[in-house]
Amino acid sequence: MTRLLMLLGIIIVLILPLKTRAMDDTQLFIVGSTSMAQVLEVVKHQFHQDKGIKILVRPIGSDKGVVSIAEGLSDIGIVSRFLTEQETSKWPYLTQIAIGQDAIVFLVNAQNPITNLNAAEVRGMYTGALLNWQDIAQPPDNHYKALDDDIMLLSKAKRHGTHSAFIDYFGLNSSLANGQQNKLTFKKEGINNLYAKKHTYIFNKIHQAFGSVSRQTNAIAFESLGAFTIFSRSQNTAFIKILSLNQRAPMIGRRINPNYEFKRPLNIIINQHPSKQTTQFIEYMLSTKGQKMLTDNGYFPLD
Repeated sequence: MTRLLMLLGIIIVLILPLKTRAMDDTQLFIVGSTSMAQVLEVVKHQFHQDKGIKILVRPIGSDKGVVSIAEGLSDIGIVSRFLTEQETSKWPYLTQIAIGQDAIVFLVNAQNPITNLNAAEVRGMYTGALLNWQDIAQPPDNHYKALDDDIMLLSKAKRHGTHSAFIDYFGLNSSLANGQQNKLTFKKEGINNLYAKKHTYIFNKIHQAFGSVSRQTNAIAFESLGAFTIFSRSQNTAFIKILSLNQRAPMIGRRINPNYEFKRPLNIIINQHPSKQTTQFIEYMLSTKGQKMLTDNGYFPLD
């Protein structure tokens, strides 16, 4: 029943673009990752100019991107993670093609004096072991006073690839908090660990995380570096800063840091009979020009 409702929801969202696509073979309908959609909104104008093919993007999450291509509702699915074992078993005819990588970064309010987190501290915050910003250890040469406030946690919703990458990297599980649709609770992996009593607020789009973190000095969220880079071009992000993770900053000056560890793939998902336009788009994104577009927008190229 849950899967049926999910599929009906996707069909409702996609029905108008499908009607348009049926009448026009000079466009691509792409569905999925909100993180990847950010760069595709930039790429699509140059791609149309170079190839004469229009791109229509529906950013509704990686999970729905997989369903859309598997059920023939889109030309391409975009996911900011790998296909799961369940997905490859259910739809063995799907193929994933990596076009780049994306860093996931932690955003805090600019008034929060913290500059770095390590992996254990991130796990501690999201599992309720660390509740106050003063619980976060800082190097002895740092002389600032830590923020004395409860940590307000934010997380991308479970259907997003950003969320999947987060729990995979930090060894966590997540669940809706007591059935509440706007909150999650986390725990460490394993049957011996319990879900935290502390709840985490859910967001779906980067502007929602931006709004919360910029207004709340005690908030923290994780989000795509590429999406944040593009978003910051049209918004004043002076109230937000990006933390280092394990003493490695995601950016060195204005260039991405290849040694930053928390990265995940950017995958295009296609079926066994991709259209000519789909093949052209994949070749375009894998070309020198396409890879440079990723780099110019805060994403990592394949090489």
